[in-house]
Amino acid sequence: MKEDLSGLATGIGSLPHKKVEDALDLIASSFPYMPHWPQLPQKDEKEGFVHQYLTPLVELGLISVEKQSPFFRTDAPDWLESLTKFYELYLSLEQGEDGLDFFAFP
Repeated sequence: MKEDLSGLATGIGSLPHKKVEDALDLIASSFPYMPHWPQLPQKDEKEGFVHQYLTPLVELGLISVEKQSPFFRTDAPDWLESLTKFYELYLSLEQGEDGLDFFAFP
């Protein structure tokens, strides 16, 4: 008999573990039937929000990261050029041009 899984939670986000095995054990016991995409920023800073979601903005120089606190660099001399480049890349996707890799998770 198939179990009714409607209404069960899925998971995405940071866990306070440094060992992958510990995180997977917690997930298996808490979410035995549903998917979970864990990030382990205590293990590696590349697992954190800033690296995963803001990389395109950091690479273009729109955002700086100091002590894991991102901030917009609106006072940078090349701010307008960098912002223009961001929107050019984004709008090129709207027109069907290739470039999606730039916005993909690293």
